[in-house]
Amino acid sequence: MKKQREIGSDIIRTLAIVCVVCGHFFTVNTPFNQTEFVGGGMLLQGCLKAFFCNLGVPLFLMLTGYFNCRKEFSVKYYKNIKRVLLPYVVISILTWAVLSSDHSIKELFFGTLGYKTIGYAWYVEMFIGLYLCVPFLNIVVEKVFNSGNRKLIYGFFLVLIFMTSLPPLVDRGEYRIIPNYWQMCFPVLLYFTGAYIRYFQPVIKPKVWAILTIGLIYLQYPIINYLKISLIGGWDTEFIGAILCISWICSYDTLVCFVVQGKNQLSYFL
Repeated sequence: MKKQREIGSDIIRTLAIVCVVCGHFFTVNTPFNQTEFVGGGMLLQGCLKAFFCNLGVPLFLMLTGYFNCRKEFSVKYYKNIKRVLLPYVVISILTWAVLSSDHSIKELFFGTLGYKTIGYAWYVEMFIGLYLCVPFLNIVVEKVFNSGNRKLIYGFFLVLIFMTSLPPLVDRGEYRIIPNYWQMCFPVLLYFTGAYIRYFQPVIKPKVWAILTIGLIYLQYPIINYLKISLIGGWDTEFIGAILCISWICSYDTLVCFVVQGKNQLSYFL
């Protein structure tokens, strides 16, 4: 019997692709970043930009956790990394051929190895590291999620949120209320979130989803940014507010909702 394809993941993947394209187009080809952030129109644009234009990468990372959370350590698994490396090399060569000014082989070689030939190759660099760690992350997934200990599961996510997502929410410049050394480990949080969804198949009511989504879209800037201004001072027009990691009903009837806020990162519920 032919295995039935999961349509939901295709919808999420399509949304992620659209968000990546829209985010880069909006940032590069519109005067938004050069416009003074004043008035209701700019507030609405800022909220919508934060919510929709920054979902792409987090959704892809959560899908990675969703589909790879049962992968085990094996030679076959690591051989499949060529599916990431080969397209990267090919696109790097094409980018070099079109955009390079002197077409130096040295420039191509070091640019490809340094993830500099392609403007947004940071994602490939990040994903290679995540791919190498997946079998070991899955050992943690199996131990924690199969433990049956809800407090352990909740605590696990709270620690990850504290390390990766709270610092950009409350820290400001040289003022560090929360240590931010582990902030760049946000892909791990998103991977585990996707794995959680695969293990527990959480459900959220449409009405609750709608209320939380609308509330976060329209309240993120006035609440979060003004809160930061009043506590610490300053303004950050690039602060990403529309960040959800709401989403799941854990074992029995306990509803676990948390909102993850951060700059250049966010969690989104499936």
